[in-house]
Amino acid sequence: MAHLYPSWGQVYQEALDETEPSKILERVHAAEIAIYERWPQLDTSANAHELQAIDYAVKGLLRIKTETLKWPAIDALPPSKAATPWIPRRPLNFFKMER
Repeated sequence: MAHLYPSWGQVYQEALDETEPSKILERVHAAEIAIYERWPQLDTSANAHELQAIDYAVKGLLRIKTETLKWPAIDALPPSKAATPWIPRRPLNFFKMER
């Protein structure tokens, strides 16, 4: 995968290959950043194969987090904590501070 998608594939492969426990999270974060930086450059129709590879890679990074680093899996979280966006009870007004 690294030779097909040089902007993020090499960094992703390094995350997969890392065996030093103290460096795994650093490698995972580096791969996530590389994918995040590549994402806006992709056209959904012209880059379908790369988008599919990114989907696979993101799932692989999540697997490293949950299985190797023992982070809780999304489906193991209670519904109130799993992917629920924070929504303020009332709109925030950053220009007018309440006293």
